[in-house]
Amino acid sequence: MNVFHKDDDEIQVMFELLRRLIPVVQTPKYHPEGTVFNHSIQTFMVANREAWGVDALLAALLHDVGKSIISHGHEKEARPLLDGYVSQKTQWLIENHVRIWYLLKGEMKKKSYVMDLINHPWLPELIMLGRWDKMGRNPNIKHTVLNAYLEDYIVQCLNRHCTNYFTENLPGFDEMLQDCRNAPSAGKLKCPLKECKQYD
Repeated sequence: MNVFHKDDDEIQVMFELLRRLIPVVQTPKYHPEGTVFNHSIQTFMVANREAWGVDALLAALLHDVGKSIISHGHEKEARPLLDGYVSQKTQWLIENHVRIWYLLKGEMKKKSYVMDLINHPWLPELIMLGRWDKMGRNPNIKHTVLNAYLEDYIVQCLNRHCTNYFTENLPGFDEMLQDCRNAPSAGKLKCPLKECKQYD
């Protein structure tokens, strides 16, 4: 059962944000893989193998969208770009994906900041996002364009992670979603279950 569709507004906005990253080149010392777009797709593919739900998977794909505006502080620039299109959890993961390295490297000095981060319920996903971010830097893999094949692949991965989450946590999910899609008003209103990122 597909939850995300390629023509969804949220998906199209996401694809446009990714396209903006295609020409953005990074410092080879830290990013030997080249463009932010290539890094984002590599990070997404690593996360797809290990991700714990669609929120974390979306964070992996979109964590650097702010770099289309600025490099230093890009995690803060992502908020207005993504506001209303991703869940609060995905937003939090993206906004803190740089801070996790300050914590791990001992560069986060204020104890209250340290405690806020280590006591946060989404810290495990944030650590995994940091892992995927570091793994998505292979100079031998090159993604240079967001073509139809890659778009389909991204949507399929999101659907798989979203459906897996619901199937494991909501008994009768498939039937519930089908009933919602078959309702007389389905052509006019968005199915609330379609926004599975809100439930993860």
